[in-house]
Amino acid sequence: MSTTDILSKLLAERKNLILTGGSGDKNMGASSGTSGGSSSTSGGGSSSSGSGSSSSGSGGSSSSGSGSSSGGSNGTSGTTSSHGTGATSNTTTTANSRFYYNYTGGNQFISSYTSERKIIFNATFAGATFDGAGNFIVNSNLGTLTVQNARDKVIDLSTADGETFVAAYESSVPTVLDGRGIAGYEIISGSATGSDFIFAGDGGSQLWGGAGFGADVLTGGGGTDIFIGGKYQGADVFYNASSADVVNLNDTTLSDIVAASEANGVIALAFNTGNAVAIQSSELLSAAVVLADGSAYRFNHVTKSWQGA
Repeated sequence: MSTTDILSKLLAERKNLILTGGSGDKNMGASSGTSGGSSSTSGGGSSSSGSGSSSSGSGGSSSSGSGSSSGGSNGTSGTTSSHGTGATSNTTTTANSRFYYNYTGGNQFISSYTSERKIIFNATFAGATFDGAGNFIVNSNLGTLTVQNARDKVIDLSTADGETFVAAYESSVPTVLDGRGIAGYEIISGSATGSDFIFAGDGGSQLWGGAGFGADVLTGGGGTDIFIGGKYQGADVFYNASSADVVNLNDTTLSDIVAASEANGVIALAFNTGNAVAIQSSELLSAAVVLADGSAYRFNHVTKSWQGA
């Protein structure tokens, strides 16, 4: 199947899914709301739900690394805990009874994170990603924080005063993940088992269809977005990729690209694995396409040529 055929097929699937409601639209984000990645609505419509200031905390106990924390439903308090090895990290509560995991540095692990509970990040944030194996990896100037068993949970990274600066979510099943209308930065990952439809928020997003060979459709939003794809990641389509955005083909080298074409504002790249990516943009220059070796290129839609980024 050619890259043009792939694009046409995905366009039809996307239209049908949005019109019919598909498999459910999971809403997540960093703005105020009472629901997170677990809530669902039909279709791809925007929602005001999010992970930023929800006051619901689920019951049960949780443990992190080699230590443990305990808590119940709203109104209970937690015990002090050490998260993994390295610097000490404590679990506390706030006035609205939401538990806080306090990261102060070192290489630490949270083994039983509860969705939407805040991780107070007392270090300089240096990027984060899902690793394709169900874990969320957060880098900092002081070490690495790993949130284990992170799928289907809204992960909330917050400043010392409790303000969310990153909300993250990875689905375990093919679905629609909708971050539209959310002002904060989002890291959204689809499933490894099928095709996902992901919509970025308004404050910049990192979008990944997930590990595996699904045909994913990712749509950019406001701010600077990062689209993740590559030769081992299926036949993906990236919509609304502006010149300020980045397409990260982190498993792909220049020699892996066997064909490149452009038509009607859509760039199609075919890989030697049989997979492909299509990048749609309405601007003069495409998003920066970054390869595994760090080299970067942009397509000029007027001159119909590639140039260094």
